[in-house]
Amino acid sequence: MLSDGLQCDVHLLEPLYVRNKVAFTTAEREEGMR
Repeated sequence: MLSDGLQCDVHLLEPLYVRNKVAFTTAEREEGMR
């Protein structure tokens, strides 16, 4: 049961983490272009 909850959390957190990472690298690229 605990591992199931953990699995669910990972599935929810991973896309958020990836999205933040992509947004961060995009912002860095824009900063470099200025």
